[in-house]
Amino acid sequence: CRMYDFDRNGTMSFQEFLALNKFLQKVQGVFSTLERGVVDFSALRMCMRR
Repeated sequence: CRMYDFDRNGTMSFQEFLALNKFLQKVQGVFSTLERGVVDFSALRMCMRR
């Protein structure tokens, strides 16, 4: 994922992978707390700022 290739070298280091994984876990947590299983962009953005 280019967003987490912090040094822009075209590969993902272990530290970059850990950062991406942390982000994905947060996203998964947001979705799992919703009964409908969907979230709009503004709600996701608000949750990610926590």
